[in-house]
Amino acid sequence: MMNNATQTHIMNKPKKHTRWILGLLFIYLIFLVWGIQNNLPYLAEVDEPAFVGPALRVASSGSLNPGWFGQPGSTTIYPMAILFHTWFALVEGGFLLQSNPELMAHFNQNFAIYYYLGRLVSIAYALLTLPLVYWLGRRAFRPITGLVGGGLLIFYPYLLYHAQMTRPDSATLFYVALSLWLMLRVFDKPTLSRHLWVGLAVGLSISTKYVLAALGPVYFLICVKHVWQSRKTPRLRAEIAKSMAGLFMVLAGFALSTPYFLLDFETALDNVLIEARSEHLGADGLSKPGNFWFYLTTALPTIMGWPQVVLAYLAIGVAVWRRKQAQLILITFLLVYLIGISISPLHWVRWALQILPVLVLFAAEGIRKVADLVVRVGVKRPQLYPHLFITLLLFVSAQQIYDTILHDVRQANPSTRVLAREWLIDNAQPGSKIGQEWYTAPLGGTSFEVVDTWALGQDRVLANYYDEGYDFLVASSGMYSRFYADPERSPNQVQFYESLGETAKLVQEITPSTTRGGPIIKIYQLSQ
Repeated sequence: MMNNATQTHIMNKPKKHTRWILGLLFIYLIFLVWGIQNNLPYLAEVDEPAFVGPALRVASSGSLNPGWFGQPGSTTIYPMAILFHTWFALVEGGFLLQSNPELMAHFNQNFAIYYYLGRLVSIAYALLTLPLVYWLGRRAFRPITGLVGGGLLIFYPYLLYHAQMTRPDSATLFYVALSLWLMLRVFDKPTLSRHLWVGLAVGLSISTKYVLAALGPVYFLICVKHVWQSRKTPRLRAEIAKSMAGLFMVLAGFALSTPYFLLDFETALDNVLIEARSEHLGADGLSKPGNFWFYLTTALPTIMGWPQVVLAYLAIGVAVWRRKQAQLILITFLLVYLIGISISPLHWVRWALQILPVLVLFAAEGIRKVADLVVRVGVKRPQLYPHLFITLLLFVSAQQIYDTILHDVRQANPSTRVLAREWLIDNAQPGSKIGQEWYTAPLGGTSFEVVDTWALGQDRVLANYYDEGYDFLVASSGMYSRFYADPERSPNQVQFYESLGETAKLVQEITPSTTRGGPIIKIYQLSQ
């Protein structure tokens, strides 16, 4: 074990950690706001309209029915609706206590401001997650683990990208961290109020993303543990009652935050079935065990980097071996959640984001254990522990820190999609007929005749574009790379791009770089 001098180092003093957390929050805020613009004011990011649209309907109509329940995203949609309504009332002269039908017209003319406001909601959730990760780590591990876990969390560019969009990803991290922290409080002392708070948090988690129902079994096991321990005591009925109240609060929390899931159940069911589709180009084709392996060996390393993932897996193994109950609760959630998302026919890297509040703590604990092991077994000089710990922390975080800075640089610079817009405005004749697929140039507000389609070769051949008088076709690697990755599945699409490259004139190719984001954009001229 380390000596007292090492144990009392400033990094092990919880009273000092408030300053560290405030410092991390300030750094995180800078990174979150730095790249908030992205492609605004020209276009929103993919999936953002799915959440901004329902929020606008609520804010403008006065009805609490968002009309869409795909995730369901209620904890993102309703805060955005309140923010939209309040902003329009205070800044644009709308009504504060009445509906504002004019808000939709204002959005159509000035959509960018609403996406900025929506992104601020996501940023707020991201910032609030940081202290929760610290508190969770302080209870399940030790204060230094919580502090380092929070520090690791702010340097994940993949997470940062999703926290800078109007999506519920950062909200899911917040509610996961909140729910697990509250569960550990119930685990320590199962009072009625603590049970009710856990139930409410889990209900709100499910209102954020259905798959966070994985928190339910974890809470249920904690309830069973307390009931079992009191089975031969006078407290049995009280423990059962408190547990039932907490479990009921899960349902109540979901119903109160997503009331129209039940009141408009037909729409909700249709939305859920669409979201639960079994096919998506580039995200299907694996078995259930294959999906599970994908998350362990591809998704998590993509987000965290292999060094941190290996350390997290090491710490998880030690926790299972030593049977540390608080940590086993967190591991149970990891297992239930990963099994849950692996059952889906689809697999996405972003679906692994929700377990980051737990994984960063195990990664931080892995750093601490490795440093401790080296000091005790290797160099046998406890006074070197702080230096070794910090060196190891920087080693496993250096690439993530570098990538985070580059991410925000790319976010702050015009993307390839914006450059494609500028090139067409400068070089194409006004009124030109342009066909383009997803992930290409945002051409709204221009003089061009634009036809947007999912993919240029969707139910069409190149001759159709010539016959219909198109002047330009714009292709994106965000689409054609998916078809080339699985050519046997989409031979017609691949043939279309081959024909396009052979017969049309490539007049401009815009590629991403270290400091510029976006897909490869290829602009072909059909007219002579």
